[in-house]
Amino acid sequence: MPASAARGGERGQALVELALVLPLLLLILFGIVDFGLGLSAKIQVTNAVRDGARQGVVYGQEVCSDPALQEQVKERVLELAGDLVRTTIGDVEIACGSSSPGSRAEWLEVGLSCTYNFFAPGISRIVSLDCGSNISMRLE
Repeated sequence: MPASAARGGERGQALVELALVLPLLLLILFGIVDFGLGLSAKIQVTNAVRDGARQGVVYGQEVCSDPALQEQVKERVLELAGDLVRTTIGDVEIACGSSSPGSRAEWLEVGLSCTYNFFAPGISRIVSLDCGSNISMRLE
């Protein structure tokens, strides 16, 4: 059998192998990029909540009783969270508490619920990433 005849039968082998492997490689690539975007959203939400809690602590005890100050903290958190890609953002929650009932508030907790919805095909139907955060700081 001539050498050219043997090579002719293998001519499409690389194309078939590429067609079999390429979807898997693209799924892995999109999954890595997608997970990176989800992690970035988690970090951005955590920083926004931390900054909002810090602003609330600066207001002091008044933040626990003044709805206008709480609204300023909520606006600050949502402003810093910004436009996150493929996320569902809930409400900002603010809570004050103390270790003994009836005493002054000792801590302030600020939280934001957030869910990152994956874009990669197949992954989005299986799992979503919780990118929400809660931060508690001591009132002084």
